[in-house]
Amino acid sequence: MANPNNTGIVIGHMTDEVKVFTNKDGSRKIMYTVAASDNFKDKDGNRGTQFIPLEAFVRADKADNGVYDRMHKGDAVALTYSVRNNNYTKESGEKVYGITLLTDAVSLLDSKATSDARQAARAVAATEA
Repeated sequence: MANPNNTGIVIGHMTDEVKVFTNKDGSRKIMYTVAASDNFKDKDGNRGTQFIPLEAFVRADKADNGVYDRMHKGDAVALTYSVRNNNYTKESGEKVYGITLLTDAVSLLDSKATSDARQAARAVAATEA
């Protein structure tokens, strides 16, 4: 169970396809971005959008990438994440500070039929261009 003091929730749409990087040990690093609407309006009555970069890891003993294989550009998703330090020291001795949002759980909000239809329409548009 995630630490409630270090957890967040994002509901939004995938901005692009999931990127998968294979590590030397066979595990995979998953990277993706979700566009989430702000919960407030600006002075003109418009809602802004935040683009949230997220990561996940898949163990080497898993045959596929699980839910990440079903996530595509435009799909609606809801997920929880935990914040992790990504601090390191360069060879020069300079300390670099960063954070990573590590995915804990994902729920696909679109049906498989809706997601597949979006993918098919994108493929047709690509061949016509």
